[in-house]
Amino acid sequence: MKILAVDDDPVFLELLGKFLRELGHTEVVFCESGSAALPILNSSSSGFDCLLVDIQMPVMNGIEFCKSVRAIPRYARTPVLMVTSMSETQYIDAAFLAGASDYITKPLKRMELKARLSLAASMNQNRARQLATLSGRGAVRFGSHLRFSDPVLLHEVHGILELVALKNYALTLGNFRMQSWKAIGFATLGASEFYNACGPEQFYEVMEDVGNILFDTLKQSRLMMSYTGSGRFVALVSRHAACERDDLEAQANAYLQPFSEHYREFTASPIAIVAGREQRSSLLSFQPADGLIDRAIVSVQERAANTAVRTFS
Repeated sequence: MKILAVDDDPVFLELLGKFLRELGHTEVVFCESGSAALPILNSSSSGFDCLLVDIQMPVMNGIEFCKSVRAIPRYARTPVLMVTSMSETQYIDAAFLAGASDYITKPLKRMELKARLSLAASMNQNRARQLATLSGRGAVRFGSHLRFSDPVLLHEVHGILELVALKNYALTLGNFRMQSWKAIGFATLGASEFYNACGPEQFYEVMEDVGNILFDTLKQSRLMMSYTGSGRFVALVSRHAACERDDLEAQANAYLQPFSEHYREFTASPIAIVAGREQRSSLLSFQPADGLIDRAIVSVQERAANTAVRTFS
């Protein structure tokens, strides 16, 4: 991968460069500030495949830099790995909400860096298969190679993260700090019928609609959310938020109702939203901290399989 490393500590950049060379990464550009790195990103003809970014930097910190990177269409999904000494929850939250893909705390370990870069390479491979072109508004447009099950990033949805980033967030916090969250899955009934009738691009736009409806439904709470593919979403909300399943479904489908007439122009299959059971992490569990996300997805899969669309139409 071609890598851009941004850190205001020249000693750390030297160490990072040593590790990267040992791992076989020779196309690396080093920069000591975010404000100096942005012109490099915009002027590079071939672009970068991965960014390694410190948080504490003068003028423009790493979180501000990450937001600026995500505003550049060609870097909307480029893996951004925060490499920082800041381990407090407030920095982790801010980094992922700004668009970070992963989070590594210093002191840096070579094998950990290797594992995270391998994950970044895998993210790039998935992105290359899914991505077709960029539209005028900067949103991703897809061709027939976008599969129904692909967990793509929905660019026009507020508060959305890639699924791999949401899981990395949970793993960064660990089981103890994940006690402040609970996970809830959501499924779009009729999604596969719509995808088959209308194709990937129209389906992508419908999932953006559903994503924003879920954001409006849950926005009274602390919130992080991802699209998991197959018409499903998973959200992390505050552990103390009131999230009765019947209330969530009723409110989400009320927001969905004005869109229904438009959807019927493409397919006769009605669309509705259902929610799974909320999932919480346990201090006594030996499962990874992202396990509640997977459990929330399984819960809503079961809920969707046993719920008829007509119940909500």
